[in-house]
Amino acid sequence: MADELPRTAKWGFRVCAACACLALAAAIFNPLVALIQAAAQTAFAWGIRRRHAWAAFAAAGLWLTLLPLLPLRVEIRAADQWLAVAILAAMGSLMLASGFSLWPDPAARTGAAPWIALLVLWVAGNVCFRPFRQPSISMEPKILAGDQFFVETSTWTLGRAPKRDEILVFRYPIDGRQTYVKRVAGIPGDRIAIRHGRLIRNGAEVVEPWAVHQAGSPDPYGFNFPSEPGFGVKAPAEEMLRANVHGGEVVVPAGEYFVLGDNRDDSFDSRYWGFVRRADIIGSPTLVYASYDEAPGARAGSMPTVRHLRWARLFKVL
Repeated sequence: MADELPRTAKWGFRVCAACACLALAAAIFNPLVALIQAAAQTAFAWGIRRRHAWAAFAAAGLWLTLLPLLPLRVEIRAADQWLAVAILAAMGSLMLASGFSLWPDPAARTGAAPWIALLVLWVAGNVCFRPFRQPSISMEPKILAGDQFFVETSTWTLGRAPKRDEILVFRYPIDGRQTYVKRVAGIPGDRIAIRHGRLIRNGAEVVEPWAVHQAGSPDPYGFNFPSEPGFGVKAPAEEMLRANVHGGEVVVPAGEYFVLGDNRDDSFDSRYWGFVRRADIIGSPTLVYASYDEAPGARAGSMPTVRHLRWARLFKVL
């Protein structure tokens, strides 16, 4: 029982139990992810309480394997990343110490398989998928503002090439700390133009059932592209217009991609900041795990709760 545990293992048990309680409390904000985390921490706490050293080692692996993934979270500020490194290292070290404190007992060394399997699943999930939150309406109606979904990254790390009309998640070329999601309109060698809001690719109009146009007055530059740049056009887009326009079309260079938002008249995309480099592509959206309406009357930056959850969006394949 817990009072028979070595002192270090007692602390490991208490910390896992506390993390499980915190995860359950967080379910009001993100039920699916919070319940998965609560289940994992509860399993680790139970295993340590039952004197399974491998439960503590698996818990250590859970925390420590997050360390090499932190640099990929470009949205986290550098100062906050250092704090995260300190917390993850401390938690991992405590769990390792808990496992070693149980190790002298031969019975504590048995039953490794389920804990190793749990750790492998956790690591594979974190390596192959990353969470992303869509903050804008630029990809509506396919992806709504407030959607949270998993981004598949493993095949892209191995060199997968983007295809026309595929949705990508990538680092914003002008500021790599920001992450955008758009649809591929042009791959290397394609000739791109937009005439009266219609995408023209390699001289032919593209049928785009996903593209929508808002009522009102569209931006003349984005509605008939390429044309004389207007307000909001960034320097890389101006360079694109100077160097890559031939015969009234933008020619996509090697190793780069032209992307557009589905909400065509309310999207800040390649028309305004240029091409996406292959090296900046993170992955592709797969599955919505949460989706929130903006809380009516909420303060800017306030967190939505389960009351604002769009239940119909859960587990939607993108």
